[in-house]
Amino acid sequence: MIPKLDELSVLIVEDEEQVRAMLKRLLDRAGHETWEASNCAEAAEAMEAHDFALALVDVNLPGMSGLELTKQIVASHPNTAVIMVTGIGDPVVAASALNSGAYGYLVKPFKSSAFTIERTNALIRRRLEMENRAHMANLETRVLERTHQL
Repeated sequence: MIPKLDELSVLIVEDEEQVRAMLKRLLDRAGHETWEASNCAEAAEAMEAHDFALALVDVNLPGMSGLELTKQIVASHPNTAVIMVTGIGDPVVAASALNSGAYGYLVKPFKSSAFTIERTNALIRRRLEMENRAHMANLETRVLERTHQL
């Protein structure tokens, strides 16, 4: 899948420099623009400065947990898909991440094909959810207009 222009921006939130660099290489090869953050404070700052299609968030981060950051991103930036990229293969943590609003959960180390599938699925779901919200807003507007006409 070739990403649309609004799907090109990705924030990588990872405290391990080697993992950030590897994710950046994978994303650069796929044509994405990437920003990097090593902790939640840097991620929050980047989120305020840019609109991201996707955020890749580690669970264990200095300061606040990646799960808390995910909740904040979902609440404040509904057009940003979040994938947890972590070394924790615990199903309870994965369920918590998904219940917090993450679109996916990828356990390190992972194959680049698995990453591509998770990324693609998250961006497709993001696009569908954005289209659905726009459609619902349009329907609400039309109902209000017709109600006023009556």
